[in-house]
Amino acid sequence: MVKFPVDIIGVMSGTSLDGVDLALVRFQDDSYNFELVKTTTVTFPNDLLMLLSNCRILSNNMLIELHHEWSKFVGDEIKKNFISKGLNPDYIASHGHTVFHEPKKGFTLQIGSISVLSKITNCNVIGDFRSLDVSKGGEGAPLVPIGDLLLFTDHNICLNLGGIANISVKTASGISAYDVCPCNLILNYLAQKKGLVYDKGGMFASKGAFNKELFEELNTIEYYSLSSNPSLGIEVIEEQFFPVIDKYDISIEDKLQTYCKHIAFQIEQITPGKQTVLVSGGGAYNDFLIACFKEAGLAIEIPSNSIIEFKEALIFAFLGLRKIEGKVNVLKEVTGAASDSIAGHLFLKESI
Repeated sequence: MVKFPVDIIGVMSGTSLDGVDLALVRFQDDSYNFELVKTTTVTFPNDLLMLLSNCRILSNNMLIELHHEWSKFVGDEIKKNFISKGLNPDYIASHGHTVFHEPKKGFTLQIGSISVLSKITNCNVIGDFRSLDVSKGGEGAPLVPIGDLLLFTDHNICLNLGGIANISVKTASGISAYDVCPCNLILNYLAQKKGLVYDKGGMFASKGAFNKELFEELNTIEYYSLSSNPSLGIEVIEEQFFPVIDKYDISIEDKLQTYCKHIAFQIEQITPGKQTVLVSGGGAYNDFLIACFKEAGLAIEIPSNSIIEFKEALIFAFLGLRKIEGKVNVLKEVTGAASDSIAGHLFLKESI
């Protein structure tokens, strides 16, 4: 039995490696009225960032060390930014950091030790939200739709522009959702070739020229031919997307502009009617990308900065709440699993 109000810190560490989003969410009641009490994004120190950038090729020992070091970093940041300021959560709900995600082969791996997080913060911690769904034949993703369905009831279409662009579309029978295409993962990859962390506001993309040949080849990538419940891991992006982008001998600006228009095209293709699309994630700040959406005929709604930046962390807090309530938090209709799941493992601070 959950006693409301309940305070949960959602932890989201994304594939774009731009840091860890931490959101202290107060759920007021069992109708899930919520307040974002405090939010912050913490950037990785260079040594940890380097390990995360290369996590898929680390030795077994180094990957285990990274599993521990990521947990220490996140735990220390929660202590510094929340607990030391008197903001003591009832629970922490952590996405972890994805290293491998190959559900077709039956596995997914998000590093991050919930026992280490619990020891550092002296909090109850919930983690590992994907593996149960994968064991049931699902993609282990997307996980956000349950939050779109129950927290953002005024919007039928929710689009998140993070490392990967994913969409939730509410229907008469429930909700459909999937990863549409790489987003900031590729835009940042290109910006870094100019010595930038990212293309702020899409400034360099706006200076480029559209390349029809690259655009058309991107649209023929194999991932787009999949017909059921696709989730998009870094493995597919490295195998199918990067080689296409890299082989074109055109400017970075041209590639950025063309890829922004590719994102807009892919999203427009699967967006029903002229319904308003609620946009969150770092890509909402890319003015050129948003302009591409509008040019493609999409009706875009940009919410408050806190929702733009912390919607995923908020929803992971919600996934944690549903776990401790004993209620479904991963939907088979969007992952393709044999059944819904009450996903996550709970580590109680008393067990330390």
